Amino acid sequence: DRFSDVYQAICQYLLASAKREGEIVYAVPGHPLVAEETVQLLLQQGPAAGVEIEIKGGHSFLDAVFTALKVDPVEGFILLDATRLVHAQLQPDMHQLICQVYDRFVASDLKLTLMSAYPDDYPVKLITAAGDAGQEQVRSLPLYELDRLNAYGNLTTVYVPPTRDEPVLNRCFWR
Repeated sequence: DRFSDVYQAICQYLLASAKREGEIVYAVPGHPLVAEETVQLLLQQGPAAGVEIEIKGGHSFLDAVFTALKVDPVEGFILLDATRLVHAQLQPDMHQLICQVYDRFVASDLKLTLMSAYPDDYPVKLITAAGDAGQEQVRSLPLYELDRLNAYGNLTTVYVPPTRDEPVLNRCFWR
C-alpha cells in the first residue's frame, strides 16, 4: 500500500542477499544518489548489517529534464519528492522539479500543496520519459488541471517555473 514499505523490503532483501552471496549488484535507472530511496536506505542500514555499499555513478534523469525544458540549472533549482512535499519546501523564486508524481492521487496532493503558494492558473509543465526520444512528452497546463490527466508513471516529473521575471544572478537578496 505504501512505497516506503516496498523500499524497506527491497533494502532488507538486498542486504540479506549480500550477506548470503557475498557481492551483489543492485542497478537503478539513472544516478543512484538522485531520487532513489532504496539506495539511501542501503547506505544507512548497510554498515550495521556488515555490508559495504559501493556507489557507481550513472546518468541522472535531471540532465534529460533540463534539456527537455531548455532550462539552465545554474539559475537555481530545487528537486522535491511529491510524496513528501510540504508547503515550507516550496521556493517560488527557483526552478522547481517535483519527481515521484506516479499517479493521479499523488498529482492531486501535489496540486493542493502548490495551490497554497501559487494561483490556481499558474503555468506548470508535466514531463514524461525525459530523454527517451520516442516517448518524451512535455505538456504545459494550468496548475488546477494537474490531476486531470491520465499521464502519470514512474518517469513523470512536474516543473514549476520561478515566479521571477529576471535571472537569479541579476537580483539583489540583501535585506
